[in-house]
Amino acid sequence: MNRYVIGLAPTVLVAIGLHVAHRVTLTFTLFFIWLAIVPLIDHLVIQKQSLSRVVGVWGLTGTIQQALIGLGLGIFFTLAILIGAYYMHDMLFDIEHLRSWLEQWHFTGNQSVLLFVVLVLLNPILEEIYWRAYLPSRTGQTPGSFRNLLLASLWFTAYHLVVIIPIFNWPFNVLAALSIYAAGLLWGWIRDRSHSLLAPILSHMLADLGIVIIYMLYIQSPN
Repeated sequence: MNRYVIGLAPTVLVAIGLHVAHRVTLTFTLFFIWLAIVPLIDHLVIQKQSLSRVVGVWGLTGTIQQALIGLGLGIFFTLAILIGAYYMHDMLFDIEHLRSWLEQWHFTGNQSVLLFVVLVLLNPILEEIYWRAYLPSRTGQTPGSFRNLLLASLWFTAYHLVVIIPIFNWPFNVLAALSIYAAGLLWGWIRDRSHSLLAPILSHMLADLGIVIIYMLYIQSPN
């Protein structure tokens, strides 16, 4: 499959789900099916690798030290998100405007459990496999190269832009995108150095947990 298709398809699917169909649940479905199915078909069916081989190639194993690094980074990210939102949420986003967007996307307060399961448990695993393990191996660059890292982080940030541009106030939507890009670079660098996704997945989980907490504290409709 063409590397540009692999890099841009998730962004296109998110745009279709949110801005054409206006359905968060459809967006989740399209996005995560792509992230899960494409790498599996490529490795298991096309390349005919064994599942144990794929687990090793993706870096789904790790050490206690890598787990501690991931937890430490994740706690830092979570605290940064919570503290930033506590002092700056009035500047970051207009709550009523954001609720209006969520209503247009047919996402209501009673879907908080879905948000938690998807963002905290499912999203970090599938995203780290796709963006930090699978996509870099398909970009045509030397694995671990700086250019490879920059490109994979760019694709990772692109789909986030579709979401954050309408919901954050200017210029915080740009700052949020830069923060996401930096996180992508960091997680990619850790994966390249350790050959493991354990630390990126754990820190990604805790970062997403911070986002879910912000949603529940400031955005979720009291109704």
